[in-house]
Amino acid sequence: VLDGRRIFEGDEVREPVFNDQGTTVAFIARTLEPDRDVVVVGDTRSESYEYAGDITFSPDGRTVAYVVREGNREEGAREFVVSGDRKSPPFERVSRPMFRPDGRGVVYIANDGAKMFVMEGGVRGEKFDNVDGLVYSPDDARLTYYAFNRGVEEGQSDRSYVVVGKKRH
Repeated sequence: VLDGRRIFEGDEVREPVFNDQGTTVAFIARTLEPDRDVVVVGDTRSESYEYAGDITFSPDGRTVAYVVREGNREEGAREFVVSGDRKSPPFERVSRPMFRPDGRGVVYIANDGAKMFVMEGGVRGEKFDNVDGLVYSPDDARLTYYAFNRGVEEGQSDRSYVVVGKKRH
């Protein structure tokens, strides 16, 4: 219910989020027949997915991005990011989608196998054992995040980094 108006009736709803302007709400709705998720933005429903989550709005509040999964994990499910009418390439896992500050594209963390990387502008970043904390510099010019690699050889120590743009620190 939004402003006294019923906008969705279903079996389960979660992750409600407003755009920064406070004019549009988006959320995940689970239907039990069939057992699938849809993303509801205002009065519009997405196609259905095995799983949907991590909704975020673009800076202008007009577009949402979110993570979806098709297939079950035991059979090699693939995840991707949906942004407007576009879908990212599929990966084993994706998380933390966020819009660039200028609204031109979505950045997110992905992994295939044991390594994680950042996807920005359709380009894979350097691979690490762990990646998190995506944030843009105050001038919106450089993506920054932290990364971690385990020491793989005996006697090697684990290494943590802050990555600014494409440079490790």
